[in-house]
Amino acid sequence: MTLGCSTVGKDSDVWLRARATTVLVRDQIGSLGTGNVINPRCIITAGHVADVDDPVVTTASGTEYPMKKVAHNDQDDLAVACGTKDLDAPAVSFGPTPTLYEPVFTIGFPLGEHWVLTLGHYQDRDLITTPCAPGNSGGGVFTSDGAYVGLVDSLDVLRKEEFVAPVYHLCNIISGTTIKKFLTTNKIDFNHERRTL
Repeated sequence: MTLGCSTVGKDSDVWLRARATTVLVRDQIGSLGTGNVINPRCIITAGHVADVDDPVVTTASGTEYPMKKVAHNDQDDLAVACGTKDLDAPAVSFGPTPTLYEPVFTIGFPLGEHWVLTLGHYQDRDLITTPCAPGNSGGGVFTSDGAYVGLVDSLDVLRKEEFVAPVYHLCNIISGTTIKKFLTTNKIDFNHERRTL
């Protein structure tokens, strides 16, 4: 399958592992966003995705889980929601910050489409050249080996004196470093740094 600027096999182990950690986040009025599993009962997403107290999460198997928002940070736009049952999905494995221009990909639910893979490159601590749209917010940013290195926060915008326009091939992200600090501060267990064998 060809998406973004690269080709990834539709049966790629990396894609399948990252997809398994990715969940659809829905609120009571039907708004959609994306999140990722961080421990057996909790997910991380963008704060504006989990701006309600009781989101519903759907895993790749199609199973729905009612959740409660347990941590939120408006400044960093992060939120964690947890349920009372273990999710039928694995947790992400955090990786180190990517190098400049390193290939990355996202998986999400842009415009209501399911598990869409988009490819691009890491630009700096808060920007990637990956196409994104409403519904991608909260979705994981992964390196080519499947390490979780951040989450999609918003479209980048071009600001000129007379207008503001979205730049659909640039996404603002929240770095893995910021996410780990948020989780640690809120005493939320997460799958720690990826280890090579």
